[in-house]
Amino acid sequence: MRSYTPNSPQAAARVVAMALLADGHLSMTELHAVDTLKVTRRLGLDTSHFADVLEGFCQDLLVSHRGPWTGSSQLDEHIRLELLYEITHPEIQQQVLNLCAALIQSDGHVADNEMLMLDALAGAWPQRMATNDLRTTAPASLGVH
Repeated sequence: MRSYTPNSPQAAARVVAMALLADGHLSMTELHAVDTLKVTRRLGLDTSHFADVLEGFCQDLLVSHRGPWTGSSQLDEHIRLELLYEITHPEIQQQVLNLCAALIQSDGHVADNEMLMLDALAGAWPQRMATNDLRTTAPASLGVH
């Protein structure tokens, strides 16, 4: 995996990309939610730089993944935690967690692998928000903090 500066917009964008790909595909509804929630602006990136991070993450997944593709939630636990631990600033963790939850819920369905991703976020950043809170918070309210 590529390395990014801790707490950088790119490191945060990669976690968001992980959430977008958690169920194994990137839906148009989720892409629309990226625009609606102004994800790139909130992360401090322009659209092309966010696309670069997303594409780079996809390339890294293709190189490192073994076996059938089922989504980024199946990423090796050590690698996933390494990527999540690049975000150490509490405010950035909260913002990324909120954005990930809103994007995952944007299509009206939380797949098993998406729930695994939310569990991984809650486990890596337990002081931010409990997984049960992520399941019950309305997506529209998550993206406006």
